[in-house]
Amino acid sequence: MTNNVRLPILAVLAVFMVSLVAIAPQREVGAQGDAWQCEPGFYQVISGQMAELDPATGHYRQVGADDSNYNAMGHRHEDGFLYGMRGNTLLRIGNNGAAEPIAELDIDMGGGNPYTGDFGDDGLLYIARGSNRWYAVDVTTGQATRMPGLDFPTYTVADIANVNGKFYGVSGRGSLVVFDPVAQNVEVRGVVEGLITSSSKAYGAAWSTAGGNLYVNRNSSELYQITGYSGSNPVATQIGNTVATKSNDGAGCRYAMPPEGVPDVDGPASETPPSTPEGEKAEEEYVQAVESGEKVVDPEETGEVGSKNEPTPEEPTDENYEAPDAGLGTGASCSPNVNEDRLPRAEVNAADYSEATVLYDGTFGTPDSENWLIQSGSWAFNNGTYEQQNTCGFDYTSLLVAPALANYVFEASFHDLDGVNHGGIVIGQASEASRAGAWLIDLSEDGTVLRWGQYDDRGYYGTDGVVVPVTPPAAGEVVTISARVLDGVVYVSFNGEPMGEIQSTATGHVGLVSSTAAVAFDAVTLTAIPSQAG
Repeated sequence: MTNNVRLPILAVLAVFMVSLVAIAPQREVGAQGDAWQCEPGFYQVISGQMAELDPATGHYRQVGADDSNYNAMGHRHEDGFLYGMRGNTLLRIGNNGAAEPIAELDIDMGGGNPYTGDFGDDGLLYIARGSNRWYAVDVTTGQATRMPGLDFPTYTVADIANVNGKFYGVSGRGSLVVFDPVAQNVEVRGVVEGLITSSSKAYGAAWSTAGGNLYVNRNSSELYQITGYSGSNPVATQIGNTVATKSNDGAGCRYAMPPEGVPDVDGPASETPPSTPEGEKAEEEYVQAVESGEKVVDPEETGEVGSKNEPTPEEPTDENYEAPDAGLGTGASCSPNVNEDRLPRAEVNAADYSEATVLYDGTFGTPDSENWLIQSGSWAFNNGTYEQQNTCGFDYTSLLVAPALANYVFEASFHDLDGVNHGGIVIGQASEASRAGAWLIDLSEDGTVLRWGQYDDRGYYGTDGVVVPVTPPAAGEVVTISARVLDGVVYVSFNGEPMGEIQSTATGHVGLVSSTAAVAFDAVTLTAIPSQAG
């Protein structure tokens, strides 16, 4: 392959700010951080701030001080502590909300961080990056064991909950995915009826309770109970709203009853048999409490359940707190959607070729990092593909390290990782320093539209006014976008079919891109072609 000198990688990092309402003073707990009791409670770490959900209002009570981001959290019944991950660092979280580093794990998350996790019946913390790169962690020794049988990159779940021995999670498009840590297999139960599936927003927190109840919280605020999870027709019932956030993870004692104000829409008996003696005891006590009237399973009758309507934004007060959002619970650290001017377009010195010459032909069977320059997003080589795993921003780009060209054919084949395909290509970028003047050709609107547009002289994107309706790709379906750039015209093709022409030069470098979706690129080719002018 012919290429220029590899340039230093630009890391584009950012924070998104999210407000949470502190509706009560912080919990009075021991300064040493004692174990959590196995009591009703939905806990979430939100941008590093431990919090407890108040179902009556949908707001949160702070637990302890704000901390750096962590995720992949679960409650260990054996000792009562919460455990989570900050990168490769294992944390133990006491009931004062303090996260104590206790071990550095020997794990490989493919260039990212774990953000999915919960404890199994075996007392091990199972962690993953979405639905991939699974490990079982012995938190008493720091030993991490790879669990490849649970890898399932087709559907990404942001959090899981242990319901009677199996892990359940919901993908951004609303599919229920079941991970069995004993059998080491994965099953997709289908799209959950009643869930929002119109975008790739993550279901970033999940909890289970006595009686085999499963609850999930969408990052846009909706709180659901999922029933029928043991069969092929799961159903979601919205039971309230919380505060919207992009950065969160849920945990709680799975043997505790649902918190006060949280309904149990199918009653206290579990639809799957308890998998441990503790689970059997917890269900028996729960059924008895309901039959005796001590526990109400339908708080709506007493007015205790939180509002199912959209929450009303509250005026800022001195009790409100803000925390940086690194995208935990959605995939990976979010790069910025910052409105700031880029550097002006540099002069391009394009290489000329007298005959067709393949400069790059990659199928990613082996990692190929020296040929790619990450400009934004979270990119990693995984299972023979080159993945962009962020879902929370636009124009995540990785440039191909190759000569700038005036005439060429650039083609990329790719598929979605979570039901939404917003992948594409960037062409005609002058340099790594600025995207001003470059063209973007990609899928948008849940994959129903092929569009193209150009970045202006300050780097702001604008659609060129040409959009072509296409049949949206099915989940996991590989599609191909091709741009043939020849003598001042760009010929755009989709799946081998001509789609339109751009009357513009696109001299420069090329790259891959995705927006608000996790996308895996399967194959990429770049071929220099000779000019036909003269």
